[in-house]
Amino acid sequence: MSRRLIQTECIVIDVHPLRESDLYLTLCTKEHGLISARAYRARNPKSPLFSLAQPWNILKLDLQVNGAHYTLEGGQRVKSFNSITSDLTRQSCAAHISRLLRDLALDLTQSKKIYTLTVWALWHLSQNDSQPEHVLYVTELRLLYIAGFAPIPEPDDMEGERYWFSFSSCVWHPQSDLRAADGGQNLPIYASRFRDRQSIMDASGMWMDRAALQCLYHIARAPFSRLFNFTASPDIYDQLKLFADRFASDCLERDYKYVNPVEQIDYSAEIAAIKAARSEEEESTRP
Repeated sequence: MSRRLIQTECIVIDVHPLRESDLYLTLCTKEHGLISARAYRARNPKSPLFSLAQPWNILKLDLQVNGAHYTLEGGQRVKSFNSITSDLTRQSCAAHISRLLRDLALDLTQSKKIYTLTVWALWHLSQNDSQPEHVLYVTELRLLYIAGFAPIPEPDDMEGERYWFSFSSCVWHPQSDLRAADGGQNLPIYASRFRDRQSIMDASGMWMDRAALQCLYHIARAPFSRLFNFTASPDIYDQLKLFADRFASDCLERDYKYVNPVEQIDYSAEIAAIKAARSEEEESTRP
């Protein structure tokens, strides 16, 4: 089988060690969708491929193609997003986006659109003034729209203040219609706070405010340059997060609930050690 060399613009979204010195890379490319490539001896810091194998940078790579197998031969870095790896929350959000990219069965005809969205998402994640989780959920929802999984609310359907979204039919029902329908009174009582998720959502659907539907329409239709440029109240953000987690989990049949790793770290031992050190310091300085 003949070998050939191609050049592609891409982002490394996942890295796995292979044998003693190689790396197995997952690339989000501009022209070829998601592909996997082997980078020989790339685990060696002295290798010219070492810097190219780092995740979440924009690269122009030379790949050798042998049938369905790709091998990294060389390339150059176009843009670095080093600040992502220096912050645990931003890093975990980027990893969550990478996981969704890998798990979605994305159409190759959408390669350029998906690649461009990923570039914009990483750029916003790398900004010090950005909200990483906001970037994550907006990206997650737009990817679901590109893949054709998530329904898009239309402006003409947003006349009410509150809606019940059915996950089985993928339809928003105005609260006024539900009150008039048989059985509508048996739906969960609306609660606006995300922490009351048992009141806002059950197995069949969830409540959403009109402002949340307007945000979903923006996420589905806005050009990438303006995609992340909107603000909403904490209640609306909570509804968007809950909708994104649930919809991704239902579509891909896996748990996609994002958990901030910083919130899961137990600092009690460190805090106790600091308090003990301060107490000893105060004791030693007393006359």
